Amino acid sequence: MLRSLVAYKPGCSVAFAGPVAVRWRSVQAQPASDVDPEWANALPYEKIPRPGVLKMLRGFAPGGRYYDVNIMELHRRFRADYGNLVIFPGAFGRKDTVVSYSPDDYQKLFRSEGPWPNRRGLDTFMHYRNEVRPDVFKGMGGLVNEQGENWHHFRTIVNPVMLQPKTVRLYVDKLDEVSRDFMGIIRNLRDDKNELPGDFNQWLNRWALEMIGVLALDTRFGVLEKDISQDSSDMIKYVREVFELTYQLDVLPSVWKYYKTPAFKRLMNVLDELTR
Repeated sequence: MLRSLVAYKPGCSVAFAGPVAVRWRSVQAQPASDVDPEWANALPYEKIPRPGVLKMLRGFAPGGRYYDVNIMELHRRFRADYGNLVIFPGAFGRKDTVVSYSPDDYQKLFRSEGPWPNRRGLDTFMHYRNEVRPDVFKGMGGLVNEQGENWHHFRTIVNPVMLQPKTVRLYVDKLDEVSRDFMGIIRNLRDDKNELPGDFNQWLNRWALEMIGVLALDTRFGVLEKDISQDSSDMIKYVREVFELTYQLDVLPSVWKYYKTPAFKRLMNVLDELTR
């Protein structure tokens, strides 16, 4: 999935050199040896292609170019319309978001953004963790949603554990077991043409959920079984709903920050079910 980049960061500017290169850079003077040669030719932020807010809203309305498409098709159309670098204009409480479709840009960005990066996360998750269930999450947004110094602090805590080869080795056999079970399921699902059924995506979701259970909780959920428990069935349904609802609320235009829409209320309920 393409990672979206928050377009504004206090004390920083955003620019691009040529048609695609994205760069965070401190406004303070930099040593000459530390300045990328492309920076001398960088164009101002205002030159990045972008739709107007009203044009974008019309595009997402029924009959619009971006109406009722999945996230991959949405990005394909934005790339076709605006090129390899585009701004998703901020609206309804969101900041502008700069999206690049050039992989090289992300390498440059990650190498130059410093130890306190600011990358757009999921605002609905932050709202749930900080406003709805602070009793559970204690103000921690996690690696995906934390920003700046908080992200750096959290990453400093988990890195010594998660990046140690000896820690990885503890999970190799368990993850291999899950993958072998999944390969057996694939063999059984193939038809006489050696093709998989149209709903195979649900099995991919189950496999991913089973892997997460092993990594995060050191347990098997049992969602790869042919006959699964009601709790496992509910978990699969809730995880699928989370993806669908966060796309509606965090990617598509939504007024949930001003008015709690039915989709927002449903997401909060689903997250409650997964948190209990």
